[in-house]
This record gives sequence, structure tokens and C-alpha cells, in this order.
Amino acid sequence: MLPKKLQHTPTTPKKIAKHSYNAPVRVPSFVQRDHPLAPYTSLALGGPAEFFCQASSRAELQAACSWAKSARVPLTVLAGGSNVVVADAGVPGLVVHLVWPGVEVLAEGEGRTLVAAAGTPLDQLVALTVQEGWQGLECLSGIPGSVGAAPVQNVGAYGQEIAQVLLWVEALHRQNLSLQRFAPSQCGFAYRQSRFRQATPWIITRVALRLCPGGFALACHPELSRLLGTPRGTPSLSQVREAVLTLRRAKGMLLDPHRPLPGSVGSFFKNPVLSPKAWESLKARLWAQGVLPPGEAPPHMTLGEGIKVAAAWLMEQAGFARGLRHGAVGISPHHALALVHWGGGTTQALLDLASAIQQRVEQTFGISLEPEPIFFGFGSTPPLRHAVTL
Repeated sequence: MLPKKLQHTPTTPKKIAKHSYNAPVRVPSFVQRDHPLAPYTSLALGGPAEFFCQASSRAELQAACSWAKSARVPLTVLAGGSNVVVADAGVPGLVVHLVWPGVEVLAEGEGRTLVAAAGTPLDQLVALTVQEGWQGLECLSGIPGSVGAAPVQNVGAYGQEIAQVLLWVEALHRQNLSLQRFAPSQCGFAYRQSRFRQATPWIITRVALRLCPGGFALACHPELSRLLGTPRGTPSLSQVREAVLTLRRAKGMLLDPHRPLPGSVGSFFKNPVLSPKAWESLKARLWAQGVLPPGEAPPHMTLGEGIKVAAAWLMEQAGFARGLRHGAVGISPHHALALVHWGGGTTQALLDLASAIQQRVEQTFGISLEPEPIFFGFGSTPPLRHAVTL
């Protein structure tokens, strides 16, 4: 149960969210009306798209953008749907679902450049690189979603981030249909952040990655190192991939198409990165509250810009244990960071739980957790503090 002070009755909109138009909208044959979006998301929540189409090529994406511009219809891009929360009322305007895959391999000296279309499943690409012995993506094994969405929040896990191997991002301007390539320095990469994780005219179409054939497997993350142990020599790419998949499976972070429920977006909150001053303040607070004995520290990692604290640990210490269930939504029994949907629920119920977690963690530890997924259909009013809406 949620704490009584943080409960309120969910309100599910009865009407489909629609944009306001000055004249009737003429809909082309490739566009559908009032199309369900929940089946395209890993949470299996949310209402329909007012207009919907799939783009299986750049030409189809350009056609969708052209129609949206001429009809003055708002346009939202949906990729793999594994990091998206859709409003119960749905999404006004046109939702374009990017679905085309494709990988081109270029040999340049001793390295390999992979150019992947936006609709390529990320884990399929990772599996290919491991199979071929190309180092650089192995720790991203098991992450759902598409390649095009990976730079949006600078996807990363177990010591690797997509920004570390990215050469360029190709994007289509939704208004003038021009193509532009962005170098890593132009992408604004940070921890789970980029220039594309906000309202932007650019739609990612392709991503180029530079990998190292025969390179040493990266296994510096503490959890990964413990699981791999200390074998003779450096672990192989396949050993690292299997270890990462084992860790993700144990945390309930692997999507299984044969067992789609409970639905999840993986980690719902980012691990907060604290300044040295804020880190010392947190430890003092934990000692004063008796959460930890003086001298001990909560689970953390030192990053270049500060100290990353385990959000899951903060949530559990604040009273939100693994396996907590509130109707059709709750917290995964495997990992506290995964908020889950067991079926038949509403987005609002999930937001109520997420809001309760934010409030309790901030009240207890003075830390404001930031949601990791992107929120569709909420307009300019974020449904949670620090939420990114499109």
C-alpha cells in the first residue's frame, strides 16, 4: 500500500487526447486514426495515438513529416517503446513508429565502423558485435529498445555508454526534411542525457559506431567483476555478454516476449549524481537517522562529475521494498528501481506510485529522484518532477 498521506484517487481521462485544428484534417491512406499505443510499449499502458503510422524507411519517415507539417498536426516519434510512459488519454497528433532495421559494416584500418538504421534492435546489434569479436558494446547486452533511441539518453550499463563508441548521429529535420550529422561533441552527452532528450526538431535516422576488433573486454564494474570472478587472462566478449545477461535477468530487467507481464521500463529513476558537498551531507543525514552506523557509506560509485548513489537503495530505505504492489502496479520483486505493471492498470496509477516514491525519498534523504523514461501525451505539464515530456 502507498502511505495514506501520498494516496489519491486516480483520474483516468475518458476522452482521447486530440489536438485542436482550424479545419478538418484530410488523412492519407498510410495514416490510421485512434490507434492503440500500449501494445508498442514495454509498460503496456496508455491510450491511443490520434493519428498513427509506421516508417520502415527514411522515405516513409519523410512522407509522414511532410503530411504532419502540411496538416499542421503535432508529430511524436516512437522507437522501441521500452523507455516511454504514455498518458491514459493517449497522444494528440501523429505518432510515427520507427521500425526499419539495417546494419552496414565498414572496415577502416584495424577498426570497424557500424552504421545502423534507427529501427535496428539494440540487443541484436550488440549480439552481432560480440559474435564478430568487436569490442565496445558488450556491456549493453540485454538492453531493450532500438539503436535510434540509444543516443537519446546516452544508454549505458556496467561501465559502458553508447557515447564512448559513437562516431556520429544522423538526424532528419522534421520541418525542412534536411539531414545532418552530429559529432559526439555536438550531442550534449552526459549521464543518461543528450541534446535529443528534449523537444527537438531532429529525428535520429542512423547511428555510426566505432568498434575495436579483438579489443579487450570491459569488465570493470563491481557487480560484473564479482560475477566473472578472477579467471586467468581477460574475459572474452561472450563471457562478459553472458554475465551481463545473467545480472539483468536476476534483476528482472530482461524483456521476455513469451512473458510480457509485468510490464516495465527498466530503471524508472536515474541514480542521483551528487556533488562532494551533497555526498557528505547525505552521509551525515544517514548517520544521524541511524540508517547507517557512523563511518559507513551507502552503495555508490565515483564518477568524474561526482558520486553516483544507488537510487534503488534509497527507495528501499525509504520504505518502498521490492515486491510492493498497489493494485495493478507496483515494484518489481527483483529490483526496486523497476516499477511494474501487472496488467489491467492505468498510467495514472503508476504515476501515483512514482510520485509517492519521489516525495518519500526527498523527505527522508533530501534527494530528488529524476525519472528516466520519456513521457508522451502530457503536453507541457510534466506528470512528475523532473520528467521529460514530448
